Amino acid sequence: MAETRSPEEIYGGLRSMALSVRPEPLGAEVGPDEPYVAVMEFTVGEYYATVVAVIDGSASLYFSNGGGNIGGGQHEGIRRAAREMIAESALAMEELHSVRQFPLPGPDMVTFYVVTPDGIYSAVDEEERLGHGQSPLSALFFAGHKVISEYRLLSKKGNG
Repeated sequence: MAETRSPEEIYGGLRSMALSVRPEPLGAEVGPDEPYVAVMEFTVGEYYATVVAVIDGSASLYFSNGGGNIGGGQHEGIRRAAREMIAESALAMEELHSVRQFPLPGPDMVTFYVVTPDGIYSAVDEEERLGHGQSPLSALFFAGHKVISEYRLLSKKGNG
């Protein structure tokens, strides 16, 4: 009998995969401290939402209660938004610190993870500060929301 995984287990697996991907399979040549994956996580009610942008132009959005979108790189708007989020993550590196644990955010908080060949870097800030442009990480926050917006546009077109 096939084992059925819960939405939380699937979410945890996708999240783990995003934080552990290496640049070589992506065909990315990056310097030791250059981002190739950027992750933004926040709460939606009692669940978590994760936005992942990858240097190859793919981007994913998934939820701890199930559902989401994976890939999206075949759509120009998503590709552009993913690359913008990677670019903003590079500009935000001085605000991030090296981490070895990857907790989910608390209520009203946003956690960013940036994956480089040298390791994973992170920062946490209040969603309200980020959304009002009051944080050095606000541009990265807006870039993450651009990925979400591109998926919404795609969904409205019936292509998602």
